[in-house]
Amino acid sequence: FHLDEFKRVAPYDADGDGILDIDDALYLTPNKPIVFKVGEFERDPSNDGEPDSTKGVTGARLFNFCGPGVNLAEDETGDHGRVFTDARGYGWLRDLSANNRQRRALKGARDSFVFTRKRDVWECAIGNGHYRVTLCVGDSGHEQSRQKAAVEGVAVFDEIFTMAGQFAEKTVDVEVADGRLTLEIGSGRSGSNTCVNWLRLEPIR
Repeated sequence: FHLDEFKRVAPYDADGDGILDIDDALYLTPNKPIVFKVGEFERDPSNDGEPDSTKGVTGARLFNFCGPGVNLAEDETGDHGRVFTDARGYGWLRDLSANNRQRRALKGARDSFVFTRKRDVWECAIGNGHYRVTLCVGDSGHEQSRQKAAVEGVAVFDEIFTMAGQFAEKTVDVEVADGRLTLEIGSGRSGSNTCVNWLRLEPIR
């Protein structure tokens, strides 16, 4: 049909299929909504995506990579993909604020993420010293491939795959010598999409 022949069904849902135009890849053709389902696998603390609390841990911080509308736990700091500023003390080297998602498939920090298909860097202003850093990647609603991450140059994940609802968590000990903790994510390789859910850090030694 010609576009001028199309009759809009509703102001924000042109084809009347129950999917808002902003979320509808085929907004002129009725289709079924995408339903995110958690994949089936054996869940354990290394893949459940649930961070340990920082309450009562001196100097510990927990960053939830998410959109601005996500409800944060009391001990979480929300990072929405914005560029680093001295006033905020953390952020990305380029604007990733369009690259945050919340699936509404699971509860907590594991349900949201900031992602890149390229290579991106996040930093947090912090005192020099040794830190224990735990990083979580994955997607509560979709499988993801070739996820890669490093903290202070220490490899954390090297092009790993996660199923829908599966997460990978790993802890590394690093030294900060320049006043900033540096997280690098993504490989830029074809088919890659690194989805970082949260980062937990605490001083050691």
